[in-house]
Amino acid sequence: MELIVLGWIILEVTNSPFLVGTIGFFRMAAMPILGLPAGIMADRLNRKLIVVLTEGINAGFSIILFILVSSGSIQFWQIAALTLAMGTSFVVSFPSRTSIVQDLVGSNRLTNAMSLDMSAMTASKMLGPILAGLLLTFVGTAGTTFTLAALYTIGFLLLIPVRVPQRAVTMQREPVKQLLSEGVRFVVKSPVLLAAILITITANMFIFPFMVMIPVFARDVLQVNETLMGILAAADGLGALVGALFLASRRSIRGPGMIYAFGTAMAAVAVLSFAQSTSYALSLGLLLASGLSFAGFTVMQPVLMMLGAPPEMRGRSMGVNMMAVGAAPIGFLLTGAMSQAWGAPTAVTINCIAGLVCMLGVIAFFPSVRRKTTFPEQEEITLAPTGVRTPPSSASR
Repeated sequence: MELIVLGWIILEVTNSPFLVGTIGFFRMAAMPILGLPAGIMADRLNRKLIVVLTEGINAGFSIILFILVSSGSIQFWQIAALTLAMGTSFVVSFPSRTSIVQDLVGSNRLTNAMSLDMSAMTASKMLGPILAGLLLTFVGTAGTTFTLAALYTIGFLLLIPVRVPQRAVTMQREPVKQLLSEGVRFVVKSPVLLAAILITITANMFIFPFMVMIPVFARDVLQVNETLMGILAAADGLGALVGALFLASRRSIRGPGMIYAFGTAMAAVAVLSFAQSTSYALSLGLLLASGLSFAGFTVMQPVLMMLGAPPEMRGRSMGVNMMAVGAAPIGFLLTGAMSQAWGAPTAVTINCIAGLVCMLGVIAFFPSVRRKTTFPEQEEITLAPTGVRTPPSSASR
């Protein structure tokens, strides 16, 4: 919801597809810098405290955004600065937020729990753009940013009473630089984790950036209003929700690496096809298909990073993953620049072709992501014994 709203505001203020693309850059610019340090924080500090503090900070920034928009004085640099600050908070909290899930449910039910977690995220990804489009149409940008601020504040307040099981934290004396290098070396030495990181870089640099261009596709290619733009952006979320719920409903899953790799490749094909479409109905269907395929990516990425690492390395493995996600800012800038020069459809087409080439290379050189047993010592991942039901302790994520 947030990126769609900000993208539309920037398009109205500047009429520049390139500046629309930069909003994704500012949202994720901190990832390559702070991703791994954030993982160390998740391993060594109170995870819940990190999540609560960062959520509170973002609630404050969203209130500032509402004040600026409602006063009519909003400028691009203000949006960029607030987006950078909120993105930094997200980067700091992400390894802790993800690791808390395993603290709540344990390793045996991790895939099930992550599927439900991603189902909630994709449900918001589906409903958020629809809500954004309706709000932009009927209450304008001020009312929409007020709703964003209210949602952030409610999320912050709901996190405070959540009870997370206590865990033993070993305060290692090694310098931070050594801890950082250990995390990188561990991931590089694991074929499964290295392949997952390469796929993460590919998806974030070449495939995911198309989402920030949805306002441009809606206005300039499909020529629809804000409400239909919101529905268009929600189609991807609906597909991802269906895919995540399907994975959550499975008692066991074989080959999470295979689901991760081929799901990402199929999503790239769907987005490539979307870039060629001038039909609103066809575009909806293609984004639905892309979301369905992306479910394999969103659910299996944290599963691979955590199951492939011992408990004392999980935060750092997620931190390395955040560094890989840091390829996204580059992708956003490239997409924005190419859209400004050649149009959004051409930019997304070039990105998807490059992404597919990289994906095929990873699948070819890393057998671990194309076999049915990703981890040889574990033929299948066992999920919760009653489908999507999770233990009571995980209900207050």
